Amino acid sequence: RQLLKTRLEDDQRDYLETIANSANSLLVIINDILDFSKLDAGAMVLEHVPFPLRDTINEVLTLLAPSAYDKKLEFSLHLAPDTPDDLIADPTRIKQVLINLVGNAIKFTEKGSVTVEIKVIERNSNEVSLQAKVIDTGIGIQPQQQETLFAAFGQADSSITRRYGGTGLGLIISQKLALEMKGDISLISEVNQGSTLIFTFRCKLHSIPLS
Repeated sequence: RQLLKTRLEDDQRDYLETIANSANSLLVIINDILDFSKLDAGAMVLEHVPFPLRDTINEVLTLLAPSAYDKKLEFSLHLAPDTPDDLIADPTRIKQVLINLVGNAIKFTEKGSVTVEIKVIERNSNEVSLQAKVIDTGIGIQPQQQETLFAAFGQADSSITRRYGGTGLGLIISQKLALEMKGDISLISEVNQGSTLIFTFRCKLHSIPLS
């Protein structure tokens, strides 16, 4: 990164960018394997800290919006008005799951839209259960291949790995994290019609407004 800030010839810059991209890809794989190992061993400890939900969601969308816009996709968020903002949970892991689900939706959608819908599905005086739907108009997945998406190192088929890359760990890590948050991840999909991934998770309500 420091070298890329210096004066370079075109070939040198091209080589350095290739090295940087390869290093970033390797880092993602290493982090996925570490997370998977921790979750598989029951060693993942989630934080329980106050956080503003809307800011957390906006961080995810701000991070991924350029990828959607580069592909000329319609990218939108629908947040139910009664969704509470001041919550207690692990915002880093919530973002990790949403980044994975929304990132996949963008990656596997060549035209059309990616939509994120968030609403309350259950609430009491102390806790709230939330549902985040990630809806895309992408390639979709055949019914017999959907089960492999939640298997370690699984992809819908080998051509997916060749074309789009990835370890196949992202969804199983996301599902395990959702289970740790007393929720789950499920999938509705049709070939060439798109997919909907449904992420549910539970948070405690924070009694003191954060803003």
